[in-house]
Amino acid sequence: MVPRLAHNILGLNDELAAPMSEVFDLNQTSWTYQAIVPDILRSTRLPLPASEHASVEYPRRSAAYWTRAMKGQDFSEPDRIDTASFNRALWRGLKGSEPFPANLVRGGGDHDGD
Repeated sequence: MVPRLAHNILGLNDELAAPMSEVFDLNQTSWTYQAIVPDILRSTRLPLPASEHASVEYPRRSAAYWTRAMKGQDFSEPDRIDTASFNRALWRGLKGSEPFPANLVRGGGDHDGD
């Protein structure tokens, strides 16, 4: 009920989506949850909880790099970017000189080519 209510309030109601209420055990009397903070967030000024195992991970590229790499892309609306050049710029920015994959899985099919 809570997830569906949140979707309704936020205007994200999708009538085709199955309700999530079945994933909750109403007979459970106690539970715990511990969020895992990605190390990359520790390089920001966000007020994050302390962690004895955390390390600070800094982005490989600067904001200036990404500004140059994404120059010419149209982010004004969904699906307006040049997908091929966006994917290559994203790959270079994240993987450096590692070769771009030649064979990509497309569509909703399985990975066996069927």
